[in-house]
Amino acid sequence: MDLVLFSNQLMFFLEMVFDHYTFKSVSNQIAK
Repeated sequence: MDLVLFSNQLMFFLEMVFDHYTFKSVSNQIAK
């Protein structure tokens, strides 16, 4: 297992999840 590759994938995954939830919360605030 390449540690650098793993950490890069982990950061990418966390960024994706963070963007997803941020987008959802912003959409919810606009919808209110």
